[in-house]
Amino acid sequence: MNHPNPSTTEVVLRAKKDSIQKQRAGQFLFVRFPKEKPLAESHPFTIASAPQEDVLRVTIKACGDYTRHLFSNLQAGMDAVVEGAYGMFDYKTGGQKQIWVAGGIGVTPFLSFIRNLEADLAFDIDFYYTVRHREEAIFVDEIKAAAKKNPRLKAHVRFSATDGSLTVEEIAKIAGGNISGHHVYMCGPLPMVMAFEKKFVEAGVTAGNIHYEEFNFR
Repeated sequence: MNHPNPSTTEVVLRAKKDSIQKQRAGQFLFVRFPKEKPLAESHPFTIASAPQEDVLRVTIKACGDYTRHLFSNLQAGMDAVVEGAYGMFDYKTGGQKQIWVAGGIGVTPFLSFIRNLEADLAFDIDFYYTVRHREEAIFVDEIKAAAKKNPRLKAHVRFSATDGSLTVEEIAKIAGGNISGHHVYMCGPLPMVMAFEKKFVEAGVTAGNIHYEEFNFR
């Protein structure tokens, strides 16, 4: 268990008996901590680790009663029960040119993507990670190191309080002006995702090429 910033908990889970069942980077699972009463109810969290790791990592922001209690009271060694993995958020099914947009704790599925990158990355990716203040950003060094190692991955970290809000117009300009053929992957606060989706469609991206993290069962 780690605290990458003053409001976020990284929970590291290791299987006691059966191996951890994971399928693809970017999926989510349900977690509960049965011996800690306020945390005994299952909640969904995105898996931030790569499928090949021998642990599960979930990175959780304290923003509600459950997650605030988890931040303050979760102790190393607590038993957890997990169910999953679920979800269809998978950049590998998209086209060659991609735009990733993460807002706040919505960076978690992209961390899984990055931690699972292959040496010969087959996609051209512009990854935008936006938070309001610099201290809110997590794992920035890891993200930048991945981009340095993979020339086809370009990382853009944005602090909106000082840099201004990220816009689709800016994203399109950096991409060369025409993003109609790009696949877009987004995760973050729902109002942000909905606003960006509208702007991406207006910029020529077809709705079928816009993907965002949802807790969908398949």
